Amino acid sequence: MRWSSALAVAVALGLAPGAIRAQARDPGAESDEALSADGWEFDEERATPGHLGAGFLALSLGPVWTGVGHWSAGERETARRLTLAQATSGAGLAAGLLLRGAGSRNEAAREAGGALAAAAASAYVAAWFADVVGAFKGTGVRLPPNTHELPGVSAEVYFTALAARGLPVTSLGVVRVPIVSTRWTVLPFVEAGFDLNYRRIGVGGGYRAPVGHLGVSYVQVGASGFDEHEASGGTGRTQVAADTVLLLDAGDLVAALRGLQWRLATSAALDYAFFDAFGHRFEGDQRTFTLPVETELGFDANVGVYVGLGYAHRHDSLAGSITPALGVLSGRLGIVPRGRVGVDLRVEQGAFTRVWAGLQLALVGAR
Repeated sequence: MRWSSALAVAVALGLAPGAIRAQARDPGAESDEALSADGWEFDEERATPGHLGAGFLALSLGPVWTGVGHWSAGERETARRLTLAQATSGAGLAAGLLLRGAGSRNEAAREAGGALAAAAASAYVAAWFADVVGAFKGTGVRLPPNTHELPGVSAEVYFTALAARGLPVTSLGVVRVPIVSTRWTVLPFVEAGFDLNYRRIGVGGGYRAPVGHLGVSYVQVGASGFDEHEASGGTGRTQVAADTVLLLDAGDLVAALRGLQWRLATSAALDYAFFDAFGHRFEGDQRTFTLPVETELGFDANVGVYVGLGYAHRHDSLAGSITPALGVLSGRLGIVPRGRVGVDLRVEQGAFTRVWAGLQLALVGAR
């Protein structure tokens, strides 16, 4: 699946909330007071209205010249920043592909090249998406606050299913308990098949250092690990990893795009496969070194309605991967009502399609 197709999916998801909510929200048709009461923010200093022509220009020419939409709308400084972001990420993408190709006989070089290329490609698409959103939206009305994660302590319960036949694992229950503060985050989770044939138990977390003037963007360093087992095949694996997460709110670069967030998670992981018949683990010949990359670009298309597009540069044990060189694409639609319970819908597309449907319950620190 090409990135342009994935972007079209994200745009389609962005239009979906209007049909889900009882009343579709058209910011241009409501008063400033009504929008402010619902959490929208305004930039009074220099308001440039959204422009359909500039938006379609960004959508069509943006992959070649990111920033053309803002340039057409008269936002020249923003256009220069987006063009610089495109050039930087494009150079990183080229370097990653070269490293991956030059290291065709070296596993570590291939992993490093693939990770760099995936991260740079994600940044390239994020800059393009920012140009498209900003050109269509204008600078008068900012996006609603981003709700990609709930602060405090929450519980998440999902039912997930693989849309494929003939697989030993077709549906799972997933329970996660995210604990999120300004500085620390911890995420324990359990995944289990309803026939108890499959299970995966793990935990991750880290320390966050805020960056940028908004106090929303951050860099997180931490660790994660999980143990996975499939009883019918007598196989499993254990993984431990050092993790780094960068969350960048576009408002730190362009004020009118506050709320559009790009998340990049990179890991250095040791993956140990094992077989029950052998009766031992953590042997050298069972170890694989990987550099998985996960990224997501998302924003609230409406107040409390989060839309995200993601990519995981790794082989998923359940969804598989798109090709041997590519991982899993994902889309997310999260609805966070004013109360304590939210709805979260996700779709992952690898070798198979995995669908998530779940509830989020805010326990401590609800919005």
